[in-house]
Amino acid sequence: MSLVRTLDPSTRLAELVFGLVMTLSFTLTASVLLREQGHGGARELLYAIFGCNLAWGVIDGGLYLLGQIVERGRKHRLWIALRSTRDEREAEALLSDELDELVGRGLEPAERSSLYRSLGQKLRALDPAPVRLTREDWRGALASCWLVFLTGIPAALPFFFIADPFVALRISNALLLLLLFYLGERTARALGFAHPLRAGASFLAFGILLVSVAIALGG
Repeated sequence: MSLVRTLDPSTRLAELVFGLVMTLSFTLTASVLLREQGHGGARELLYAIFGCNLAWGVIDGGLYLLGQIVERGRKHRLWIALRSTRDEREAEALLSDELDELVGRGLEPAERSSLYRSLGQKLRALDPAPVRLTREDWRGALASCWLVFLTGIPAALPFFFIADPFVALRISNALLLLLLFYLGERTARALGFAHPLRAGASFLAFGILLVSVAIALGG
């Protein structure tokens, strides 16, 4: 669990939803395969689920690393721009573009101006962080890969315990849909929303919509 906690909660949620949607796009259309090949088709379905989730997990991990480098490079460019400013007013304008959405609304104009000028002075005196990947970045990439791959396990479990592949498939689909609902409900409770059950239902509906689009487009 410490590996997964490398990611912030919103990223963890996004990875889990993505993995569930990917898995559902397989299992909701798998009845044709099972009808044609029976137990052999169930085995192929399991291989496809784990293979696809592993592949997309690796891709997601790579995208996470790319995102970290891009964000670090953006901050490095901001520092260079701050060092190149001719006066405090110019530095204040740069920081205003960067931070207004985060802190600007809660401050009066004079307070905001004072904050940005003070921050600009401090930042110009610091050496920039190197634009490179860190150990934590690699841990985050591994956590992204693991979370996407993990979502294939609930889909596979019924096939190990239920002899009839069609019954196992239906239970697999139900488990994945329930997990989508659970993710929405738990997220809503963690954020203090007034109607967590409604949020769970919204997550479920959104997941089904994404799966429907993926199936319609041949995914």
